[in-house]
Amino acid sequence: MDSVTVLGREASGRVVAEIRGVGQKGPYSIQYYLTPCCAADATGVSYGTGVACRACYRELPEVFGGRPDGELVTVFGDGIGLEQFRAGVAS
Repeated sequence: MDSVTVLGREASGRVVAEIRGVGQKGPYSIQYYLTPCCAADATGVSYGTGVACRACYRELPEVFGGRPDGELVTVFGDGIGLEQFRAGVAS
């Protein structure tokens, strides 16, 4: 089963998450940006910038469709769970 952990924020303010799991070729780990609107991952779309929030389909800047490459300036310890992060964003 895949697990998602929120790692922290880059200097740009973008939030970085990581998904870990085991696939056919063994363990994997992928880092990605959470969307500012829903704290979800992005998806490709055929309109606008080509990137949208997977939860609400709001158009986003292209950077949200890429992989994080900046240093985390705010680190959430060993990471926090996605639902815990979303609960904190909502409050």
